[in-house]
Amino acid sequence: MTPQNPTILLPSSREHWIDISRFLAACLIVCVHAPAFSFASLFQLPVFNGRVAFFLILAGYFMGRNNSWNKAFKRGYTLLIPFLFWNIVISFLHPGIMNMGLPEYLCNLAGFRSLFTPDFIPLSINGLTGEPFSPPTWFLRDIILCSLISPILLKLKYPVFILILICFSTDWLQYPVPANKVTLAPSTVSLFSLGLFLSSIKLAEVKHVYKNSFTPLVLLAVGTGFLLSITNYLSVCQNNPEWNMHKILASYGVWNISWPAVHLNSLCPVFGALLLMALGIWLEKKIPVARKLSNYAPACFLIFVLHYPLIMLIPSHIWKQSFFAPFVLIPAIIFLIVAFYLFLRKFFPACLPYVANDRITHVPKKN
Repeated sequence: MTPQNPTILLPSSREHWIDISRFLAACLIVCVHAPAFSFASLFQLPVFNGRVAFFLILAGYFMGRNNSWNKAFKRGYTLLIPFLFWNIVISFLHPGIMNMGLPEYLCNLAGFRSLFTPDFIPLSINGLTGEPFSPPTWFLRDIILCSLISPILLKLKYPVFILILICFSTDWLQYPVPANKVTLAPSTVSLFSLGLFLSSIKLAEVKHVYKNSFTPLVLLAVGTGFLLSITNYLSVCQNNPEWNMHKILASYGVWNISWPAVHLNSLCPVFGALLLMALGIWLEKKIPVARKLSNYAPACFLIFVLHYPLIMLIPSHIWKQSFFAPFVLIPAIIFLIVAFYLFLRKFFPACLPYVANDRITHVPKKN
């Protein structure tokens, strides 16, 4: 089995736990974009906050192995083709496309935002900045760019290492806007670079460390993250009395306590990514049937690009009719996208590299 693209990468010998973690992280990305805010906020909690960081670190990890300019360009354009294809398709669903000039369309197609900082806009056209027509694919855009400059990041090892330390230990480079509003935000580059620097560690060694230290370390991490998550969620929920969950908890007297929000810096996504890795290893070891999830991991790219348009096609009042509506609709959307991927894999395998960024599937030879 050969390695895939930066977001759907696999080692030469298959590691089911990576596939399981990838699929779970992709599902978390879908959950956080649900229009029902009381539902989506559950997945904004620290314990779930490694969903994007996991893919950035994993992309950097596999780019760092035998890195070269040839590999960097190859990874960049193989991911760029399906990224542009789907954003062109999805652009026709954009409500303002008929009034959009060519420069604005190209800015949105490329998903260009201000570079590195919110105020640095060196490539804007007539002051225009954009985001991908499928907004959640911003991190795929950044993975493409990080892959292209990965040889430089490896050359500038010590300055980049300092950047990682600053991003993960302080809030100096954190802005009042999230990373998805800035092209190649410092935190995004740091997460990718962390993967680059960890690429010298073999996956078997990572799994060995997790297995040997699983019980004390993971229980401590999960326990701490869970408590922080619950505290933060209750703090947010307490300030939103219109939520159904607020009304449910009010009947139990939960709001007799003033719940504080715990301040967490950008190290939190790394913590979440490590938990996703631990969860993948635990599921592979303890629940053998969970290995079946690894069969759906190649559909991750399609989940990234298609879930948001599908969510937007469902009228907002349906999402808000019941607190439990998202618990039905989100799995249905994921199931639909996975079914579409399996359909393509069975009947049109030759198109998978161009629409699903899946280069594992081989076209059967005709006799």
